[in-house]
Amino acid sequence: MHLLHACFCVAARHRSLIERMGEEVKIGFTGTRRGLTPRQRGALESLLLAVKMSLYSGCDGNKTAVGIHGCCVGADEEFHELCQRFGFGTIGRRSNLTNMRMHGKCDIEYEPEYPLDRNRKIVDECDMLIVCPRTADEELRSGTWATVRYAEKTGKAFRIIEPCGNMRTSIARIR
Repeated sequence: MHLLHACFCVAARHRSLIERMGEEVKIGFTGTRRGLTPRQRGALESLLLAVKMSLYSGCDGNKTAVGIHGCCVGADEEFHELCQRFGFGTIGRRSNLTNMRMHGKCDIEYEPEYPLDRNRKIVDECDMLIVCPRTADEELRSGTWATVRYAEKTGKAFRIIEPCGNMRTSIARIR
């Protein structure tokens, strides 16, 4: 019951953001290739459930969601699986590093790109960005944290889910 209550609270906070978006809510994702911690996965699952609930409560009912990720092993793969479970579409922006690619197929897949270019396109394309880094503190030479820095620079709203499961929301403007 506690999880359901938390989802309703998060859904209420996201409703006004989701109502301002177009017919399709684009959820960008970046995360560690080492995979999510159990607490990160639980928090991510709750957040995606809240988005799904927001799409169907208080909105016109015609909105859909799509997850955009980098098709990498680890956290991207787990995000992809959760998107499929919640009935969200998936868009894959693959890296040109073939040894890091996940095995699943996305509904739409773009040609492989350099990882940092691909990550910037994910930020530019999404309405909201979810970040699941390996560490709670910013690191240099980390694609996930480089994506966060780019999101901050461009003013993209994002939410960081720390390894312990705590969530931090950006102060960035919401477009």
